[in-house]
Amino acid sequence: MNPKEREEYYNVVHEFLQYKIPPDLYKQYEGGRFQYSCDSTIKDSSEYKEQIKNSCIHFLKYLKYLKENISLREKTGYCKFLNYTLNINLHNYLKNTQRTLNFYKMLNTEHASKKFYIEMCENEIRYIEKYVLGNIETLYNLYDNFEKYKSGSISGNLSQCYYANACASIYNNCIKTCKVKYDELFCEKLKAFKEVYNAELTPDKHCYKVENVLSYPENNSTRDTVHSSWGYESHMLVGDSKFNSSGNNMVTPIVTLLIIPITLFMLYKYTPFGSWLRPKIKRMNKTWNNINEENDELLIDNSQIYQINSQGKNYHITYNSTQN
Repeated sequence: MNPKEREEYYNVVHEFLQYKIPPDLYKQYEGGRFQYSCDSTIKDSSEYKEQIKNSCIHFLKYLKYLKENISLREKTGYCKFLNYTLNINLHNYLKNTQRTLNFYKMLNTEHASKKFYIEMCENEIRYIEKYVLGNIETLYNLYDNFEKYKSGSISGNLSQCYYANACASIYNNCIKTCKVKYDELFCEKLKAFKEVYNAELTPDKHCYKVENVLSYPENNSTRDTVHSSWGYESHMLVGDSKFNSSGNNMVTPIVTLLIIPITLFMLYKYTPFGSWLRPKIKRMNKTWNNINEENDELLIDNSQIYQINSQGKNYHITYNSTQN
């Protein structure tokens, strides 16, 4: 899925809730003929065979619903939602990387293709990469919980505040990815959700908690609108900080090394310290000269000894070889 297609999904995912088939209408569709078509099409013999068939039945029922209830000019969003649910349903069951597209082609070659209007969403059926699918699912869950909060929905033991808390939890877990190199398009949609959520959950509203106010990791550096640049910007900012810190640490010893020789030279040249130090330096130089002369004499003596020893060794080697 290229960046343009990815962006199209991110732009419409907040509308997916309205593309769901009403449960009561969904139940009205007879399951027998859908079951038969999927049984004759799905040849998978793995442990996930039933799950794959159920995904197939859901797919065919949804297409029938679109044909009977939705105009062609409105179907793009519905087909994107259908493709999303198909990818979600098949993600754990078909191992081929192009599993969704292959599944669709398999259905489209059978007799069910015309009976169930399979070609109707042909342009929108495609494989969604795992990380993109996860991002779409995250955005979907955010808006699903948000709508349930706004409507005051209470399901079983789940209160209205449960959905507000769920939004904050999902958002805070995902927003961390925007501090590193990731998907900037996805991060922009998270930011858009933050604005909508914070505008709704104000202090005067039920379930408001300070810790549930959503924040976003703003970055003043220029963002790359083509590639995900969050990690790059963060890395550069950290890098600059390290460079400045190490630069400051290096300046101090360099300046010290420059100042010490200059200071010593000034003391030696223009203060009484120089008068006191000069005779001592001369005496030290004289001592070093004497030591060097003695070392030279020792080296000469050692050289002579080495030559004598070498001659002796050569003599013995020659003698031994003659004996042999």
